[in-house]
Amino acid sequence: MKNHKNFVDQLIVFLRVISLFLAGVFIYKIANPGYNAINKIRIEIVNIKDRKINYKLISNITISLLIVCVILVYLDYGNELFVRKKYIPKDSSVLKMIYSNLLIFISVLSGALMKKVKIISWISILTVIFIGICLGSRIASICLIIFGITYSLFLSKRSERILFYSLFIPFITLFFGYNISLRSQSFGHGLIPYMNMTISKPHVIFEYTVRNVYYTFIFGFYVTSETIKLYKDASLENLMTCMSPLPGRMVNWYQISKHLRINIYAPFSAIGELSKFPVFSFFYYIFLGFYFSLVDRFIKKEIMNKRYIFSILQVLMLLLFIMFSYEYNLRSTHRFIWYSIFILILSRYLYKLKKIKFVFKEIKE
Repeated sequence: MKNHKNFVDQLIVFLRVISLFLAGVFIYKIANPGYNAINKIRIEIVNIKDRKINYKLISNITISLLIVCVILVYLDYGNELFVRKKYIPKDSSVLKMIYSNLLIFISVLSGALMKKVKIISWISILTVIFIGICLGSRIASICLIIFGITYSLFLSKRSERILFYSLFIPFITLFFGYNISLRSQSFGHGLIPYMNMTISKPHVIFEYTVRNVYYTFIFGFYVTSETIKLYKDASLENLMTCMSPLPGRMVNWYQISKHLRINIYAPFSAIGELSKFPVFSFFYYIFLGFYFSLVDRFIKKEIMNKRYIFSILQVLMLLLFIMFSYEYNLRSTHRFIWYSIFILILSRYLYKLKKIKFVFKEIKE
């Protein structure tokens, strides 16, 4: 009966989220009649046939960011990157926030380069995955997903995209299972224990990988249910900390983050946390529906004007927000809304400057 009640409570939470989000979309449509007209226009996310992309500049940026990322990860973990006793050896640092975002951005750039600059693309994405595995984090799987989505945008034929996703989706599903299996089955953490486990006991890894394929699809529901059950000390102070755009050390995030977890491997989910603040979440999800519609209009107008960089970044930010909502803390999840808002503000002024050109103007024959 207890499990049945948890399931019902969780189902009500999800239904409430969907209903409020759709209400926000409806409000935006009423306030912006032109939005319906834009929705009727068929557009392609990326059309590179008539564009000359500055691959050399993107390659240089990718290599530079990759070097910076590797240095920051080593400064944060040191030799514990290779062998450590604890999964999380210390509290999160400012460096972790920086290199976690860099890993995501490098994955985007690697996907964009794969079509023309394969060597740098492969080196970059493999290094990102290597770092993710060393950390034992789901970030390895998330970055691989982002890489795949970005790469698919640069495939010119529909048949190529269908073939790519028919191979990529099963692979990423198995990889995610493998990624999670390492940290829970190894007697220690870091690259060496994880690789030792993979080589010495491949049958165990395979068994848990298969289990985790199923686990992948129900994990978000499980975490939300457990968050609703375990989050007893929900306070306004915690909520303000999670919603704040300020670095964690400027608020009390590092004091409360250890309590916002189901266990050492699984943090509370954003949806579960917000369910503890019914009044705030009522307005928050209506705002999200309104904001997603606003960004959707921005993306479509950018693509229609053949400006792709910010539109692709916005798509990725909103996708990451949705993915993180089921598996990560509210603070980790909501930061993608802050990033999205920053992109909106930046795009308003950066195109006027035109000092850095990632994509040249159309070449006229």
